Amino acid sequence: MNGTGEFVPPADLGSGVHCVDLLEGGRAERTCAYIVGDARAAAVIETGAAPLAWRILKSLETLAIPAAAVEWVIVTHIHLDHAGGTGWLLERLPNAKLAVHPRGGRHLVDPSRLMAGARAVYGDSFDRQFAPIVPVPAERVVEIPDGGHVELSTGRRFGCLHMAGHARHHFVVTDPASRGVFTGDNAGVRYPWFRNYGFVPALPTTSPSEFDPPELVRTMERIGSLGLPRLYFTHFSLGTVEELAGSRDWIGRFVEIAKAAGPGWEPVRDGLRREVGRELSARGVPAGAPENDSLELDHEINAKGIAHYLQK
Repeated sequence: MNGTGEFVPPADLGSGVHCVDLLEGGRAERTCAYIVGDARAAAVIETGAAPLAWRILKSLETLAIPAAAVEWVIVTHIHLDHAGGTGWLLERLPNAKLAVHPRGGRHLVDPSRLMAGARAVYGDSFDRQFAPIVPVPAERVVEIPDGGHVELSTGRRFGCLHMAGHARHHFVVTDPASRGVFTGDNAGVRYPWFRNYGFVPALPTTSPSEFDPPELVRTMERIGSLGLPRLYFTHFSLGTVEELAGSRDWIGRFVEIAKAAGPGWEPVRDGLRREVGRELSARGVPAGAPENDSLELDHEINAKGIAHYLQK
């Protein structure tokens, strides 16, 4: 939180969109936030966890965008790796309001249940990864209905489309000015780490506790039908609508792996590790590649979400 760690200058993605690498877990190209706009008016989309949010402020400074020019903070959903820094960041953005799904706003005003749920998933590492969780003042929260929008004073408009599957408190954010969609977790996770092997895989993220496979398939199909070719993944950065197919196809495979694995999340994790590893190996990634080890946390969290879904 002291702003003295490693910092990567924001990447210019064109059309006034900049990607801020939050260096989650000390890993580059893992989790990002976005700054959209310029010194006249800007929005921050996603905040990351609270200990990482200082990099957004540093990026605003790098881009010569005054903190007072940020008019909106928009979070696609309230999982803490996307919205945990919201309260902390809003304390430092005096004119910004928060745009959030109607199911999520109250949990950022009173984050006690959100914190309890995250502690159940992350255990002893919760404080190191996410604390402090600063409550958001209720008067700064704007809950956006399905099909609603927020607009900068410069006229740039962002649409908010409710789409479940990953979580019921999730919307995607459309940006016609860049012909893009900020997908949150609804399009899955891109792994640019594998580009040295000639490809960038994408996998669904199926974390607890609201993962719904059929709904997530419908959501990915709907994103693909919007006619916006650029996808801004929170994990990680700019992709294309064509990447949806690979992520979508894994959803059913994940569930079948879990059914074959039996009860408990540990066998599911082992099955995901084995099957994903087999596919990566077929694409030329050695079994001992460090990139494979970096998937371990995702395998664990995905396994817990799928096991929870099957228990329900």
